[in-house]
Amino acid sequence: MNAPATSLADQWKALLAKQPKTRIRDAAEQLNVSEAELLATELASKVQPLAPKWKDFMEAIAEAGPVMCLTRNDWVVIEKTGPFEELEFDGPVGVTLGEFMDFRIFWSQWNVGYSVITETPDRTLRSFQIFDHYGDSVLKIYLKEEDQIETFEKITEQFKGDASSAPVFKEKPAPTRPQPAPEGFDEARWQQDWLALEDTHDFYPMLRKHRIDRLTSLRHAPEGYAWQLKNDCLEFLLTEARDRKLDIMVFVNSRGNIEIHTGPVDNIKRVGEYMNVLDPTFNLHFKEAGIHEVWVVRKPTVDGIVTAVEFYQEDGTDIAMFFGRRQPGDPELEVWRELVNDLPRA
Repeated sequence: MNAPATSLADQWKALLAKQPKTRIRDAAEQLNVSEAELLATELASKVQPLAPKWKDFMEAIAEAGPVMCLTRNDWVVIEKTGPFEELEFDGPVGVTLGEFMDFRIFWSQWNVGYSVITETPDRTLRSFQIFDHYGDSVLKIYLKEEDQIETFEKITEQFKGDASSAPVFKEKPAPTRPQPAPEGFDEARWQQDWLALEDTHDFYPMLRKHRIDRLTSLRHAPEGYAWQLKNDCLEFLLTEARDRKLDIMVFVNSRGNIEIHTGPVDNIKRVGEYMNVLDPTFNLHFKEAGIHEVWVVRKPTVDGIVTAVEFYQEDGTDIAMFFGRRQPGDPELEVWRELVNDLPRA
């Protein structure tokens, strides 16, 4: 990490000469650096740093009109296209609400950002890209319309940051694996607390209270409240949601953002190692090789049971979650529960 920029820039150029279609994220992995570190080698040319005034920056983005927002982790990419609507940026977690842009933003993970112009043989892409403390992507925002060029330039100038020093990123911690329940774990009390839930957001504090990781906790769920599915259930889930004309909710997270799609899925297509949804305002790219376990998880709330299908990678981190469409105050859709019950069990 944090290799000298000139040396790293030369390595990247050499790699592109051999593999001209290599994406920057894949190039960073091959060069054993972060994506942000690689991007920073182009400072003062097509890449400009942003001042870390993140809430004001997002307010400015909301005035730009329809944009494409991309959030990703190692295995899943979600892309939503449309305008921002309601913004709630007070406190440590920012919230955007609306038909198109539905985010949960964790400001403490927003480390550095750049204004980026990318030239391709077909077009010029203009984006703003935010990265976390490890140099991994948090959120990318693309202004794609020709009439947004002036807006892109205005926001770049308004939030122009200091390019005099190279950013520093942390080394990623070594991968871990889910651990057995800790010594003294009280399964009966855990199940009692689970059954007493009134809000799904209370599940995370409950994990901390019982000192148990999320994936392991599912193995100790009350009877009928969690069960494991076959790892290849994604295509069935998507195609059945389409065929049953069911609106679903898809949650995909980076360290600093959760991006949510709520609505139908239509154009489902497998391309190489990815299962994709390729709809006009919603794209999903899911690399199924990253699926280590899949679970159905049922939680009590004041509105009744809420059912999720949760996908986990090997270290026990969730990579995507699926729900039936619902609003607070509304009961869960019965057609969603029927679909979940039809998913192939492990």
